[in-house]
Amino acid sequence: METQTKTPPKPARVALVTGASRNIGREIALALARDGCTVWCLGRDAAALEETRALVQRAGGQAHIFLGDAATPDTLDAFAAQAQREHGRIDVVVNNAGAVRETRANQLTPAQFLEDLQLNLVSQFALARAAYDGLKATGAGVIVNIGSIAGALGFPRALSYCASKAGIEGMTRSLALDWARDGIRVLCVAPGYVESGVSAGALANDAARQWILERIPQRRLASPADIAAFVAFLASPAASFATGETYTVDGGLRSTL
Repeated sequence: METQTKTPPKPARVALVTGASRNIGREIALALARDGCTVWCLGRDAAALEETRALVQRAGGQAHIFLGDAATPDTLDAFAAQAQREHGRIDVVVNNAGAVRETRANQLTPAQFLEDLQLNLVSQFALARAAYDGLKATGAGVIVNIGSIAGALGFPRALSYCASKAGIEGMTRSLALDWARDGIRVLCVAPGYVESGVSAGALANDAARQWILERIPQRRLASPADIAAFVAFLASPAASFATGETYTVDGGLRSTL
């Protein structure tokens, strides 16, 4: 009687997500977990991270939480190193953490400008660099940086945010070229107005919301899940020939300008 040899199951892909405690980051963690990834979630709010982990587990996935500030390179080094030690691989990095400081340019200090660049831009490079060895080892690593239409369009009272998001697009292209031969894809997703997070200030009242909705061809705002689904697609093998690009996900708003 011929003995059949069972093929060992493939190890789960390992994904790192910053800013995973709420909004888009939480939904990205859920989407990647549904795609079979073991998800490592970084954030500063322990209780909110526990909620993310519970939601991932309820959906049948596995999540680990890592408490820390994405603006601190040492934290990002430790985040990537712990995931690498425990799993021996890193397949996906999603650089989602970021914030907007609403102030007029003449009231923005150089120190504040640098602080915002540190969180919104430098942290994305720092985690990509920290995860490089793990991503390269898989032969099919993926980095998805979260940008914004603000990087291409510019908005008032958001100088440092717009500058950092524009920088993310350039960084994405450069990293993609540097690391393509290492089997690492690097992409950017630039959301438009989303029903949470940094869009909250622009949607503060009904008149502002209506003004924005009238300019979006789809006549609706994105949900965090809309953005997360697109990120999960780009991080999947289905998008294996895509790298170095920024994908605007805004309901058609930029096409009208």
